[in-house]
Amino acid sequence: YNQNTKKYVLVAQHNESVLFASCDTPTGNFKVENIQDYITNVAKQGTGDQTIFIDDDGKAYLICSNKGGRGNQYVAPLRESDYLAAEPATRVARGYGREG
Repeated sequence: YNQNTKKYVLVAQHNESVLFASCDTPTGNFKVENIQDYITNVAKQGTGDQTIFIDDDGKAYLICSNKGGRGNQYVAPLRESDYLAAEPATRVARGYGREG
């Protein structure tokens, strides 16, 4: 849920991209708002397994592996204004497999 827009945000892997959709309710008909083809600093430019983390301060992050393997783990902040895009990522782990 994004406090700025008062909308629920769905973030999903879409082929080799990340799909962002929003809706007024958590169970309603989500509208696709953005398909992001790559995230800066992610190896091979695409994401693999992923999840979302929202910190106590309201900042949201995409936690993901790189596409085609789980050898790298990344944390990418979501755009604070609406959570409809991922900002450049930081690699936080390398060399061992983990799911998002």
